[in-house]
Amino acid sequence: MQKFTIHQVEVLRRAAKKISRAEGVSHGHALDKLAQENGFKNWSLLRKNGVSDPSLPQAFIFRRTDDEVSQSLRVVRAPRSRWDQQSSSEAALGQTEDLSQKFISPINAVEFSIAYMTALLRRVRFLVAEGSVAKWEMRCWLPYGAIESERGNRLLVNRMYKPVGMTSGDWVDYEQFPQHALKLRDDQWQQFAWPGAKDAFLYADVCAPWGSRELATHYLKRLDQLSLTIQRNSES
Repeated sequence: MQKFTIHQVEVLRRAAKKISRAEGVSHGHALDKLAQENGFKNWSLLRKNGVSDPSLPQAFIFRRTDDEVSQSLRVVRAPRSRWDQQSSSEAALGQTEDLSQKFISPINAVEFSIAYMTALLRRVRFLVAEGSVAKWEMRCWLPYGAIESERGNRLLVNRMYKPVGMTSGDWVDYEQFPQHALKLRDDQWQQFAWPGAKDAFLYADVCAPWGSRELATHYLKRLDQLSLTIQRNSES
């Protein structure tokens, strides 16, 4: 039987919630249905016998309270001194953690981004201010596109064309980030690219996810499609 990582179990939980809403069944029923589809009699048995050794590399999971999400959306007060005239944007970037080495796979980076966007969209007021940590997190942490690499794979990159999660703008060797590489068949990128895209990009400046709630919602749907595409390829 298949063994799931802790992160994959969380992904199944989220999938069960979607099934519950779409089909009008209980969350428990949806969990059992997914367990049966993966060779287990019910969800309890999957949790008991289907989780991989926790000593193995585990996916990096997004964890942030609603208050922490709200805090990330606020403009950072930049330090002002005779020698340091740092802008709010520069100060916010300085507070943005580099996650590029924490993602263990493309699906990990995408599922992290889905959880991140879902948390942002729970805010009653969706406003990503210039000079906020959230603005830089979205530019650095979230997939902007999957660009072709020298080895024929594609690499998940952020808005700065760096491996997803990276905060530095310095030159980087893409080949040093194999955990960000994914394979796409033919024109599969069209399944998740933004309308009008000519390559595997999930958004453009005119439809960046920090622009509005509507744009963020559309971007989240494209992330969902990217996740499905990666999972289908890994199963085939």
